[in-house]
Amino acid sequence: MRKEMVLAVACLSLFGCQQMPTGSKPPLEGKFIDSPRARPLALQPMTNNPWLNNALVDRLAGAADPDEVRGFGKLDLTEQMAQVESFQVPQLQTYCDQVLGRLLAHWPHTKPDIKVRFSASESFGARATVDNVIYLNLGTLQAIESEDELAAMLGHEAAHMLLGHLDREHFFNQQKKLLDASVTAVSLGATLAGLESQKSGTSRKLVVGNPDAVGKTIVQSSLSGTLLKAVSDNFWNSSWTRAQEDEADLLSVDLLSRAGYSPRGAVHGIQRLQSFEGSNVSQLQRYQAQQKQLFSQAIQKKGVSGLLEQGIQSGVTAAQLAAVDVWKDFGKTHQLPAQREEALARYIASEYRSERRRSPQLASYQRQLLGGQSGKVLAGQVLINRATKAIYQGDLNEARRLAREVAQGPAAKSMRAQTLQFVLAVQQRRYKDALANLEQVPDSEWQYASLSSYDQIITLSLSLDRQAQAERYLQRGQVHWGNQLMAPLEISVHLQGERIVQAQQAYQSCLSSTSKGLLAQCESAIGRFKPQQQAPANPLEQLGLPSIGKLLGS
Repeated sequence: MRKEMVLAVACLSLFGCQQMPTGSKPPLEGKFIDSPRARPLALQPMTNNPWLNNALVDRLAGAADPDEVRGFGKLDLTEQMAQVESFQVPQLQTYCDQVLGRLLAHWPHTKPDIKVRFSASESFGARATVDNVIYLNLGTLQAIESEDELAAMLGHEAAHMLLGHLDREHFFNQQKKLLDASVTAVSLGATLAGLESQKSGTSRKLVVGNPDAVGKTIVQSSLSGTLLKAVSDNFWNSSWTRAQEDEADLLSVDLLSRAGYSPRGAVHGIQRLQSFEGSNVSQLQRYQAQQKQLFSQAIQKKGVSGLLEQGIQSGVTAAQLAAVDVWKDFGKTHQLPAQREEALARYIASEYRSERRRSPQLASYQRQLLGGQSGKVLAGQVLINRATKAIYQGDLNEARRLAREVAQGPAAKSMRAQTLQFVLAVQQRRYKDALANLEQVPDSEWQYASLSSYDQIITLSLSLDRQAQAERYLQRGQVHWGNQLMAPLEISVHLQGERIVQAQQAYQSCLSSTSKGLLAQCESAIGRFKPQQQAPANPLEQLGLPSIGKLLGS
């Protein structure tokens, strides 16, 4: 047992999990923006570990294949619509950029280049991405009523970027990778330590000397690793995230007030979120609500014995769900909207007593949202959502009716609208019309096309012997997605054009990828034209294993 413990300690110290700042923060005095906490959160030095970008760690951790989510040929045409969720509204875009600029003018530190985009989701919310883009949901644009609320939504998401919060996801993903790798390494080390040389006829082979002991060590390390990962995900990560949400709320109020907006805009946004989410009932409460019916059925079927049986089962399950509720309460990444509303109201009353009396700017937002083309574009996006739902439900007549209505409005040439027309035309086997629809999409809209969309478009073009069209789409995809991710389609385009050497070169570029999904697609595309590979001289590589040098990242 001592040997296995040494292995565990060695593996953990080898991977060297990073430290997160865990010291408690001093209570806030005065405005958040003036406090020492209003600084970008620097995590880069902490994640500068040579093991983090290492093939051995990736293999031991079972690093996720990036193409499993957005790979080629894995989505049918109706699911393809769900991937094209972004859309453009030029006038509203300019308006949002101006509002965001007013807020950022009051940030005293370095300002990242933040962009605003629109998502077709009809839920209430917004999100910030690591590449400094704020996505405002269609449902949010429809729900809010004033420029102050818009500024609050933009300010909250921008605050995450200004304070460096978006490094958190990368940080914890790296920690999880190291932890997963260390647990796997303990299991692998225990197995290797238990190997013994055993004679078999005229040869010798390696076998596990004490399978029970090795198995016990592996089970123990797996259980310990699972517990550690659960604690990290549910307590460590979530509590830090909640603190960041609090900071983003406070900073957004500071920026709102200094930019001349009513700080109540932040409170109104949270109230709308609370209304959208509705009452949040725990699993335990839902479970208890079902018990009256179960107990009634049990006593009718088996009398008192049935009542006792149901009581025992219900008690056990209720205890389990109660534990889950407690665990989830610790693991929440956001406070409940009511708690956030109360905290912000106290902060505004304390720091912005006079500013809170400002009237919200209703007219300016209503003009931008409802007046001119912007309101019509948003209405068109709602129709596209309804048509997509109709396709999913198999009601193609309703989908076509809605598509005709979209075609009469200003959203007709958008990527989402033309993808809808493409999907409907393909389902009717009108392939030439399908491609003609996509030809109407402006170049600026092609940044919203998914990998799956390019797969469908290029494959269809090749099947209709439209080589030039396929190459044009390929070039667009390479601009937005990069050459390597588009390699399977590049191989297909070159083979169709009888450019064997270029196809083989594209295949060679695939071999440097660690994505199994991408490699499989390249293998399928190259087919019988796959170039001959030299047999590996290293014994490990002959067995399909990486060499020691590759494992160690050298």
